Amino acid sequence: VHVGRDLCGELASAIEKSQGQLVTLGGLDDRQLDRIMRNAAALVQPSRYEGFGLPILEAHDRALPVIASDIAIFREIGGEGCVYVPLGDARALAGALFQAVRDRTWRSIWSARAAANARRFGWDRSAAAAENMLADLLEARQNG
Repeated sequence: VHVGRDLCGELASAIEKSQGQLVTLGGLDDRQLDRIMRNAAALVQPSRYEGFGLPILEAHDRALPVIASDIAIFREIGGEGCVYVPLGDARALAGALFQAVRDRTWRSIWSARAAANARRFGWDRSAAAAENMLADLLEARQNG
C-alpha cells in the first residue's frame, strides 16, 4: 500500500508501519464476515461502479460506519447512513479513514446512523412489501 505523505501524514505513517500486517481475504463465511465487521472501525468502499451495494447493507445491519464513494447506488442504499467521498478524492478518503480510526465520537455518530439506515431494509418491511406486491399482482390477474 502506498499513500502519499501529503495526503495525511499520520495515516500514511500508520499504513507504512503496518506492512506485513495487512491481509487480503478471499471468500468469507457468514460467521467470519460477522466477526470482522463487528471488530472493524468502518467499512470502506471506494468503488467507481457498483451494481447494488450489499456490503453497505451488511455493515449497516451490524451498525458499522461506512465510508463510500459518492455514487448514485451508494446514496440510494446508504441514505443518510454513510460518509460519502468524491470519486478519486484521495485527500477526502484519507481524512474519513483517519476519523474512523482515531475518533470514537465520530464512530458512535456514524454507527447510530448506520443502524437507523439498516431499519429501512428490515426483513419485516421487505416481507410486507413483497406480500403487498403479490396481492396487487393477484388482484390484477383476477380482474383481467
